[in-house]
Amino acid sequence: MKMPAAGVIRVGVALSLVGLLFVFAYQDTLLSLHKIWSANNETYSHGYLLLAGVVYLLYVQAHQMHFQSCYWPLVLGVLISLCWVVANSAQLQLLQQVALPALLLCFGCSLTGLRNCGPLLLPLLSLYLGTPVADFLTLPLQVLTTTVVAQWIHWAGITALVDGFNIHFPSGSLRIVGGCAGVNYLLAGLCFGIFYSHLHLYKLRNKALAIILSIGVALLGNWVRVFLLVLIGYYSEMQSPLVYEHGMLGWFVFAVFLLVYIFTMSRLEVPRSRDEIKNPSTVSASLPKLGTIVIAGMAISLLPALVTLQNRQQNKDISKLEQRLPEPLLQRFKPSPSSVWQPSFKGYDLAFVWEGYSNSLRLELSSYYYLVQHQGKELIYFSNKITKTREQLSQQQLVLSPQLKLNQSIIQTEQGYRLVWWFYQVGQELTLSDFDTKFAQIKQMFQAPVAKLVTLSTSCGSASCSRELELVEASDIEELLVALPTIPELTTGQAQ
Repeated sequence: MKMPAAGVIRVGVALSLVGLLFVFAYQDTLLSLHKIWSANNETYSHGYLLLAGVVYLLYVQAHQMHFQSCYWPLVLGVLISLCWVVANSAQLQLLQQVALPALLLCFGCSLTGLRNCGPLLLPLLSLYLGTPVADFLTLPLQVLTTTVVAQWIHWAGITALVDGFNIHFPSGSLRIVGGCAGVNYLLAGLCFGIFYSHLHLYKLRNKALAIILSIGVALLGNWVRVFLLVLIGYYSEMQSPLVYEHGMLGWFVFAVFLLVYIFTMSRLEVPRSRDEIKNPSTVSASLPKLGTIVIAGMAISLLPALVTLQNRQQNKDISKLEQRLPEPLLQRFKPSPSSVWQPSFKGYDLAFVWEGYSNSLRLELSSYYYLVQHQGKELIYFSNKITKTREQLSQQQLVLSPQLKLNQSIIQTEQGYRLVWWFYQVGQELTLSDFDTKFAQIKQMFQAPVAKLVTLSTSCGSASCSRELELVEASDIEELLVALPTIPELTTGQAQ
């Protein structure tokens, strides 16, 4: 049955608008996937080919789809979108990425109904082969590849010493690094096996066999590739350009093994005759309802779109932002053009440094602002520490009042010992640990709060900082410490 052109156009426009909303809402996550998919010869560089395969599968199965509105999947879709918002507030990029295929599946099932969503399952779930969830396979496959290639070297009578992941020749050395483990070929082969079995095979046993063989072919192809590089390096005495640039060689070997795979699979099962295959013309043509498309699109994208819009509004002209100190800090500190000591933090948008004195102690006050955060550019990150681990001599909590505690650390720098008081602040909430700071960001996920690190420090004459701690008790430094959390938000003006 031929569908009316006007209806097709309306549905196409509605799906396009919903797609634009989805892209806007999840733009940062989509860009993160684009980054790993467009990296040449990396683990997930098959991503765009996978996406093309998914679109093709949906196209060839379009005649099997029957649309019947069902809103139960949208309940799960809203929950997943809320999980995405939580992951976004805590800069958990992997959780954001794995949410996208599930959201698309919820959207599709709401259009087709739960009983009719079978044709959507394989294409949309296969998108997980393009998300970075297989990195844990790198080390086991690296070990397996090294073991197999070492055995082949022994059988080939090549003079070489295999030491860990290093292969030493008289003329040089090769190392089987993580990129040689073959995770990229494994994922690409698995994608091909799944799509081939779904399109060309009909018996469940043969489908399973095709997928298992695709894994074996991918692994074997990678072992052959690495062994070829060993032969090239050995017999060229490490002079061949392929020893250093062998990305295309790997994919050429992979393509040869895929041709063998296709030939083998074509012998495994004779395709059904045309009479056995369901004729698309006999299937009742239908279109999804416009209202369901709109409701489903809003359900999976509205919350993330609002959060994304709010984050974009945070992108202010930072050159016009300044930090004003409250009393009594304003009386004691003045802006400093440079800092004597800096915490080991990176990725901040703004930094302010002041210097002042209390009795004989020279104090340095600094604040580091993170206006917009994403994974790798965030306040709480594995490489962001108050100082390098080996330089931190001690850390404890300084109790100033039942409601106020600060971290107090003694560290050793190239300039000597230093006494540091410090804390994090998310919006107006003061935190002392990484976990509490992430949790504070999650609690304020709809407010796009500014996060910052605040430090007050002074140099010490000894590793115990005993003299400086005595002076702290005899001076007004505690009053200054109590005033630190009252530093107001950034204001518009000229940055100091």
